[in-house]
Amino acid sequence: MLALRPLAFRPLALALGMVVLLAGCSGASSSPPVTPQPDRPASGLTKVRMGVTGALSDAAVYVTQEKGYFKEQGLDVEIRKFNSGADQVASLNAGQLDIVGGGSSIELYNAMERGAQFRIVADKGHTPGPEWDYIALAVRKDLIDSGRVKTLADLKGLTVTSSGIGATTEVGLFTALASAQLTPNDVTYITLGNGDLPAAFASHSIDAAIAAEPFMTQLESQGTAVRFKGNSELFNRDQQVAVIIYSEPFAANTDVARRWMIAYIRGLRDYNDAFGPERKGRDQVIDILIKSTPVKEARLYDQMRPPGLDPDGKVDVDYFKFELDWYKKSQSIDLSKLIDTSFQEYAAQQLGPYQTQLRG
Repeated sequence: MLALRPLAFRPLALALGMVVLLAGCSGASSSPPVTPQPDRPASGLTKVRMGVTGALSDAAVYVTQEKGYFKEQGLDVEIRKFNSGADQVASLNAGQLDIVGGGSSIELYNAMERGAQFRIVADKGHTPGPEWDYIALAVRKDLIDSGRVKTLADLKGLTVTSSGIGATTEVGLFTALASAQLTPNDVTYITLGNGDLPAAFASHSIDAAIAAEPFMTQLESQGTAVRFKGNSELFNRDQQVAVIIYSEPFAANTDVARRWMIAYIRGLRDYNDAFGPERKGRDQVIDILIKSTPVKEARLYDQMRPPGLDPDGKVDVDYFKFELDWYKKSQSIDLSKLIDTSFQEYAAQQLGPYQTQLRG
């Protein structure tokens, strides 16, 4: 049995921020600031360093890489995997990364309050409807079968989990509880990684959890938990789960930043072709994802609900208004400085309208 330790709930507005590594400079200079230029390796391609977590919502990044779209734009993109979003943010602020693909979080907002500069520029995972609900609330199957849990209100007194404090999964869980007039104090709340959920449900160590694919499908196939409500139902709206984030120096190199985005949106469109109703190029895309993501069985891609990835890379700006209010950060963070849609809009304009009809 897993040894799980309950966490005392603290209001997120008081959660400790991560230590942000910012390089300071002193002394005045009469020379104008110089925008750092990207490295150019021997290949003649411009080097770009990107951090990902290896989640299924990284799919379009891997498709773009494997199909050579980055190279066609003159870019040599190095993709590094990180264990957490906090590690990604620290590396971004330390100048060790140019781009991050991950979830919005309290770490991001705290970093911005401390003076970090970065821009949310494109979509990397959202839940626009049931067909794309790659995140859901899972409830232990025996609790459903016995009638112990019939509604969200029945979670009172049970042990529930999300993947981390101050993460988008926690926002989803607590929003769901609030819709049933429950507070975090009405449950035993712990944090647990998605990879630990199958063992935790099997041992009855937890009763409910926010689970991402492919773990949601794994739980159902093992018979230990059931999909109780999808993410779009929990929110009664789309949740912008993950995003593409540019560092300020990278964004300042407009030409390179635009070229990266053009390549990425080509990958987004191939992804939507594959998982949309036409299933265009599906086998090739699945082969890429088997190679690059934790989901190694082709059959699972027919069972899972894939991440929603906008074919133009659009982010849901209104969602961030909701999330900043939820974190009590709306007064301290300027949304217009946090989100920059200009790169995504430029790339979509260059590529023209997306032609394939989306499902859902």
